[in-house]
Order: sequence, then structure tokens, then C-alpha cells
Amino acid sequence: MADHIYGDYHFSDGDLARIIDGTNTAIGELQRLNAQVQAHEQSLIAANQSTSGKIMQQRLAIWNDDFGLTVRDLNELNGRVENLRHTNVRTGTDADGDAGH
Repeated sequence: MADHIYGDYHFSDGDLARIIDGTNTAIGELQRLNAQVQAHEQSLIAANQSTSGKIMQQRLAIWNDDFGLTVRDLNELNGRVENLRHTNVRTGTDADGDAGH
């Protein structure tokens, strides 16, 4: 199917597909990074019982909260882009079909 320009968005189907793929790639990279952070978290906490270690624990808690929110927001963004893409494809298909009648 040829790319179409939709309304004021000016995103082609290919543009939207690239946004979705790019967001999925970013989520995957964030999850790999988070796995590395989580793999070392307990040993860092155990080895650092000082004031700086407690500050690091607080920062890790912030990281965990922020990570969850970031991934949730990226998934929500992707869902919206996917919905827009499906709507645009349906609208484009319907318009193409109506034009032939």
C-alpha cells in the first residue's frame, strides 16, 4: 500500500511504522540497561552501608520508579501511534474505495 499523508499530521504509514519500531527498539534497550542495573543493585547496596551507600539506595529507588513510568509511557505512546496508524489505514482504504464509486 502506498504511503498516504493524513490530515494535519503529515505522517505516512511508513513514518508511523518507523516510530513504532523505533519506540520498541528504545524500550528493548532500556530493558537491557535496567537488567544490568538490577543485576548489580543488591551487591552495591551490601557493599556500601555508608551515607553515600544510602544515597545510592535512594537513587536506585528513584531509578526503579522512573524506569517503570518511562516504559509505561513509551508503551502508551506506541499504542496511540498504532491506533492512529490503523485509523489512517482504514480511512485511506475507505476513501480509496469510495473514490472508485
